[in-house]
Amino acid sequence: INSKNDSLLLKEVITMAQKPILIIRYSSYGCASCIEYLLSKTIPLVRKINCGTQLMIAANVSVGDLHVIQNDYKDFMIYKSDSLTTDFDMALTPYMYFIDEDYRIQDYYIPRKEANDSVDSFFKYLETKYIR
Repeated sequence: INSKNDSLLLKEVITMAQKPILIIRYSSYGCASCIEYLLSKTIPLVRKINCGTQLMIAANVSVGDLHVIQNDYKDFMIYKSDSLTTDFDMALTPYMYFIDEDYRIQDYYIPRKEANDSVDSFFKYLETKYIR
């Protein structure tokens, strides 16, 4: 569901999006400071790299909240999906990954604010890999 309350299949969104696609996934029930940390690292990254589309897929948010999120993160296409259940969704841990031209998941990562040096190294790797 997008901020206009349109129901879309994720397959449709990904098929129409310019590649590579950066996807950030989180739940509103998750650690708020962890979500903020991921976004604080990701926003500067997307301004430096060649990323075709940025998607944010949130779970457990209202459509009204999607409007607020969309206003705060205009570089991202914002969607709500409570049905993408993975082990990481159940742990309420925010994560990110890219989808390439061949629709393969690349560079799946769970940034941990407790390991800031490791996170910085990974984001430097992404800058190198996806440089403009």
